[in-house]
Amino acid sequence: MSHLDSLSYKDKRVVITGAATGMGAAAVELLKELGADVIALDVAPIQDDTVAAIKVDLADKASIDAALRQISGDVNAVFCVAGVPGNAMSALSCFTINFISHVYLVEALLPRMPKGSSVTNISSGAGMGYMQEMERLMPLIHAGGFEESQAWFENDGQDEGYATSKSAMNLWTVVKAKEYGETYGVRINTVSPGVTESQLLPVFTEMAGGAENLKRHSGVFGRIAQPIEQAWPLVFLGSDAASFTTGAILNVDAGLTSSIFTGQLQIQLPE
Repeated sequence: MSHLDSLSYKDKRVVITGAATGMGAAAVELLKELGADVIALDVAPIQDDTVAAIKVDLADKASIDAALRQISGDVNAVFCVAGVPGNAMSALSCFTINFISHVYLVEALLPRMPKGSSVTNISSGAGMGYMQEMERLMPLIHAGGFEESQAWFENDGQDEGYATSKSAMNLWTVVKAKEYGETYGVRINTVSPGVTESQLLPVFTEMAGGAENLKRHSGVFGRIAQPIEQAWPLVFLGSDAASFTTGAILNVDAGLTSSIFTGQLQIQLPE
């Protein structure tokens, strides 16, 4: 047996949201190559007859419940990749799709995830200040349900939904690592991508004020990432090769986050 076998997903069933395009679609291709039985979730059509495709609207609890009823047996890995920008829809819908739906999906599947299984999420640099938001966000992390989390946001969200959803994703990862590990033997980690080529890129370009401004926030290599460059870290963290890694937030942003320490990226760090 080779140590590289730890990257294999042979005989593993995985569930992945946002599977139709971008990072999700790239991750699906990798997972298939590595032997996974892929259950692909998206509101958009999934043009791949080699996966079990389930249409789901992550803004709608009933739609998620319907998808869950179609997922049978054990699940060895969940990849929470789906996401929408803050100006694409209502703030509550954005927050629900990016965060609440994924917590709901994962916690519904946890009892069917064997020891050693994994949850791997997509966050964003927009959530890098999550430690400053801990006091405000902690009631959300312990809200205990879909409707309760929506009520928290409506009472305390304070933004368009996107930034809070990404901060919440990061905090969920670090806070729940202990509970999920001790109770279920399940790991949870998050990838925080830099600017990446996707169907959302035009939206993010407009939000940044143009392509040149966006480029200044794309890290040290002077280019944006390709979806496969985010898919590999996702697939690694979900695999047995990362068996001792949980509660981690992996920045895959070409050094953008590290720019804080060189003064090129200005944010207020927690005291």
